[in-house]
Amino acid sequence: MNKLFTTIFALFVLFDVAAQNTKALTEAQQLFGYKKYEQALPLYLEALNSGVKEAKVYFQTGVCYQKSQDINNQIKAIPYFEYALKGGNGIPVSVNFDLAQLYLRNEQLDKALETFTLYKSLTKADKKAQADADRGIETCHNAVALMSVPRDIKVHNFPGSVNSAYTEYNPVVSADESVMAYTVLVPNKGRTRSGDKFIEEIYISYNKSGNWTEPKVVPIASEYNVGTAGISPDGQKMLVFIGGIDDEGSLFQISKNGDEWSKPTLITPTVNSRFLESTASITPDGKVVYFASNRQGGKGGLDIWKTEMKPDKTWGAPVNMGPEINTADDEDAPFIHPDQSTLFFTSNGHSTMGGRDVFQTKLINGKWTKPENMGYPVNTTANDNYFTLTADGKRAYFSSDRKGGQGGQDIYYLDMPPNATGI
Repeated sequence: MNKLFTTIFALFVLFDVAAQNTKALTEAQQLFGYKKYEQALPLYLEALNSGVKEAKVYFQTGVCYQKSQDINNQIKAIPYFEYALKGGNGIPVSVNFDLAQLYLRNEQLDKALETFTLYKSLTKADKKAQADADRGIETCHNAVALMSVPRDIKVHNFPGSVNSAYTEYNPVVSADESVMAYTVLVPNKGRTRSGDKFIEEIYISYNKSGNWTEPKVVPIASEYNVGTAGISPDGQKMLVFIGGIDDEGSLFQISKNGDEWSKPTLITPTVNSRFLESTASITPDGKVVYFASNRQGGKGGLDIWKTEMKPDKTWGAPVNMGPEINTADDEDAPFIHPDQSTLFFTSNGHSTMGGRDVFQTKLINGKWTKPENMGYPVNTTANDNYFTLTADGKRAYFSSDRKGGQGGQDIYYLDMPPNATGI
């Protein structure tokens, strides 16, 4: 009788566990269908920890990790995709490409190259897939070459409370490094744009005897995203990006008077259009503005453009920087060096080693040189962007979502070597 009772009890426990597994998995897959990956993930893990072995469930769990904003979570998808692909049936071929990209971001370059090559062999009839695979293979080779000869540069995570579990990017710094403003992607608490999960805001911090103050929001009246685009040497004027109703976003400037910031005004009459203008940099003499835009007449995606002040103090029409700098992909975040002949920018269209990289080009005899990747460890196999220099050119600030950060993109800085413009 006791043996029968034990058997019945064990079966009851098994049925109860199975029911819980089914419930967790059903809820997870419902949330997955609504692209609520963060909420679905713990339910998938619960089902897997309870013994679920289906390749499809491992694949979907991997997607939940992959969709995270934090690279430290993204790379956790690797073993789940590996297991799913071994399971075979019903797993999209494209998971090989996703896995290769994760290997690349995790600096597993041999595995990345092998998996991009496998993906290419599995997609011979798909021209886009072949092009994507070729680009991935090229990127792996770039990463191997650049990481094999690292630059003698130490990259530092920004101190204090600037970085957080959210995304901080596009730092702009005054000449004496007493002021730094940057953009933060924070959860929308419903004040405006209730349909947006995250919103962009500008934060500012001040350097007090080597210690940076607690960052505070720069209040700009807008129901749309606002972000940093540049700052004057004295920190009293700021270039800002503001989203709009009728265009993707435009560039403005604000000025500080005491503790208050002015309402946004135009930088020049010629910079903004009905298309996206995202970032800008002005030469120290104030006569040339370099900016990024996806306006018509470009090479594709975001391009770097410039507008110059004429002798009569009016501004000329924007001119595309041309195929030496711009590609069919995105070039963004221009920063003109104080020497006015070295331009730094972000690109995912040149010889990157993964994601977006920082490049530099020089103006020699009236022509810009072929952009040069700034190398490792300034660039990594993650996204590295929004590079800016202090006025003396000795220190650089930028943002990156590289491994080891606090979440999303973080702010980093480095001391430039003596031959800064010849890095």
